Amino acid sequence: MDMERTNKISNLINKPVLSRSGVFMGRVCDVIFNPEDMRIKGYMVKTGKVLRFTRFLSSGSVEKTDKSGIIVEGRDAFEPVSNIKKDVHAVSFMQNARGTPIPKARGEGGRISDFLFNTEIGKITHFEISEGFAEDVLHGRKKINANKGCFFGNNNNEKKDKE
Repeated sequence: MDMERTNKISNLINKPVLSRSGVFMGRVCDVIFNPEDMRIKGYMVKTGKVLRFTRFLSSGSVEKTDKSGIIVEGRDAFEPVSNIKKDVHAVSFMQNARGTPIPKARGEGGRISDFLFNTEIGKITHFEISEGFAEDVLHGRKKINANKGCFFGNNNNEKKDKE
C-alpha cells in the first residue's frame, strides 16, 4: 500500500470546502461511495454560515484536495441532496458503513472504523477494522483489503470466501 497516495475517509470529515479564490463554502459532513466499484462518488457538505443546508458535491466537481481543504470552482459545483438520494449505488460512510460489523472469519472480525482510499483515483482500497478500544491500543487496527470479497448489502458488510 503506497502511503503517499493513501488517506483515511475520516480525515475528510469536517474538512473545509473552498472556492478557487479561497472563499469558505462549507464543511464536509459525510463521504458517499459506490459499494460496487468502491469509488468515492462525492461529499455531503454543510453550507451557509447562519442558515445551514446540506448539499451534495460530486467528486468530479472537485478541482483538488490539499491540506487547506477541498477546492471547487464555485457555488455551481454543489447539487441538491435529492440528486444523490435517487442513486441506488450511493452509500453514506457515516450512516451506513462506519461501525458496520465484520463477521469473524479466518480470524478477522470487529467493526469498520475507517476506509483508506487512493487519493489520485478516489478508490477505496482497505477497510480499517476496530476490535475495541483495548485491542486497538495494544495491537493497532487491522486493515482488510477492500478488493478481496467484501461487499455491502442490507446495511451490513459480509466477507465472502474466495475460492
